Amino acid sequence: MKTFKILSGLAMGLAFASCSSDDLADNGTIAAVDEVRFLKVALCNPGSGPANRALSGDDKYETGTDAENTVQEVRFVFYDKNGERVSNVVSIQGNNLEWNNGAGQTVEKFVKAVVPVSISKGQEMPAYVMCFVNPNSEDAIFEGTTLEGWRNVKRENLMNGNDNFYMVNSAYYGHDPIKNVTTKMSGTPITLEQLYTSQAEAENPSSSTIDIYVERFAARVDFEIKDKSGNSSIADYEGVEGYTLKFIPEAWRVNADEPEMYVVKKFAKDGDSGVPTESELNGQLGSWWNDAANYRSYWACSPAYYAKDYPRVSDDIEDKAVALGKAGAGEPIEPYQRQYYSYDQVVKDGVKINWENTTSYSGKQYVRENTVHTDGLHSLNPRAAAPSVVLVGHYEVIDNATQQALTDKTFYLFGKNNGKYNLYKSEEDLMAKMLSSQTVLATDNQGTFLKDANSYNNLFEVKHPDKATRDEVGGQLVAGRFVTLQINKEQLANSATVYCHMGAEGWVAVTADNVDAVNAQLMQGLGFATAYEDGMAYFSIPIKHLGYHLNDTNPNADLSTTDSDFDWKKTRTGDFGIVRNHVYQINVNSITGLATGLPTRTTPIVPPMGEDEYYISYKLNILQWAVVRSQDVDL
Repeated sequence: MKTFKILSGLAMGLAFASCSSDDLADNGTIAAVDEVRFLKVALCNPGSGPANRALSGDDKYETGTDAENTVQEVRFVFYDKNGERVSNVVSIQGNNLEWNNGAGQTVEKFVKAVVPVSISKGQEMPAYVMCFVNPNSEDAIFEGTTLEGWRNVKRENLMNGNDNFYMVNSAYYGHDPIKNVTTKMSGTPITLEQLYTSQAEAENPSSSTIDIYVERFAARVDFEIKDKSGNSSIADYEGVEGYTLKFIPEAWRVNADEPEMYVVKKFAKDGDSGVPTESELNGQLGSWWNDAANYRSYWACSPAYYAKDYPRVSDDIEDKAVALGKAGAGEPIEPYQRQYYSYDQVVKDGVKINWENTTSYSGKQYVRENTVHTDGLHSLNPRAAAPSVVLVGHYEVIDNATQQALTDKTFYLFGKNNGKYNLYKSEEDLMAKMLSSQTVLATDNQGTFLKDANSYNNLFEVKHPDKATRDEVGGQLVAGRFVTLQINKEQLANSATVYCHMGAEGWVAVTADNVDAVNAQLMQGLGFATAYEDGMAYFSIPIKHLGYHLNDTNPNADLSTTDSDFDWKKTRTGDFGIVRNHVYQINVNSITGLATGLPTRTTPIVPPMGEDEYYISYKLNILQWAVVRSQDVDL
């Protein structure tokens, strides 16, 4: 089950009174003298979840843990009506704040304090305030950033050096009393009447308070493997002739993510444009995404939101990485802006699963905001555009005749018999089968087909076709898990001669000059086996967002019957993605299908279209963290 909640974030309420739409303050007033004004502030911790109108039920918001709510420091930065920074930056240490429990679903906690604001003669009076919770030392370089400029500032980390969560003003579309317009709100408005001339006046119980709502940078993904009764439901795979496959999960993480996120939520019509209007966003998303009444929104644009290029197979990454002198897995490789992780990276840096002597599992990962426009969802490989949970593990192969597990975990699936896959226990077994089946190579120039590897010194190998071979047939796309019979170029000089039919030339000797073309013929003539190196395999689960069920601009049918049945051309902006301060709960109720094989431990996991035989059913929730409706998954 996949649940998507909105996590309760800190809603910080500065002790500023709210203004009505026509109670406008002249915050363009110039300070006549150097002075200190005082603001009475209330810091509130908002719940993680969508508005009541967005999702029904009591689990729309989830209260964060103590670790998720810890406030080490709060830093206030002030801006004038034009968005230019004014006054000093005020810092308050968390141990000087006394929190109170919030009221209602959306606010977890709040605290009130008085903040001194130093204003120099000739300066504009403060009109907006930004609040940075648990800032790192690097934030000092941002102090000169304009209010509008924050929409382009990025950060990699989700926590500071003490593992406390970064938080900043929530962003949504609402009424700005300073400019008297409906617009994107990130800085909290301040009216002149709320800048008190003495601390005592600000501390008066009747003085007005400004509420500043903040959200965590992080989203949280909760992942479980158990059925609805709490039991394991990983079934043996019996679709292989003579063998049974037992899947052992090892680790998981979010795949196809981005290396950075914006500090403040960003909305944009395209990659370089300014801030869109609310109506422009409504035209894409419908009415579910904005919640001015609760000072929050449930969508945003991440840095790669408008990316046009996505890999279709792992070769798209690895070929380019070789040219750039990079590894490929786990880093953006131009022109791609997302990261695709290898088995080794998921096991090392992901969330580990200890499946021994257990029947169920649950764990969590904190991740960056990661959203995608419909351009990505309608691309040639939307599975690579949508962020997903990738679950890696390995198969144990049980011989049905002996009921014993094979010692060597590597195996290959090639062809079917009576509807079941044929399994080959080694590269040598698969090579013998492919040699006996091939009609490309001959032992002489008369076309006597070669049927075994005798007399040929290590000339043949089973491997993934290299770039030169794929280029011989127009850069054919070959999924990373596929391998086939190939001639080992390094052994040509050390082996007896083999021949290949080359059109009008007839049967000619295979040499270094034509071996790529010959390998391309073998690839096309034999097709591919699926490799499971050391039994390694994965499942990939695209992460749905609220829009999947709530977007009313272009309603689609319920596409959640099986993962294979997604009609990606019908998906809309907001259907898939990860948004800050939300909790996504993915519950795997059962695993009955066949996982996708991996040929090496370092191959980037790029789920190609139409590759899977497993089935995924979804149910969605958002959490005070906001809860995104739970997603039930059967693999």
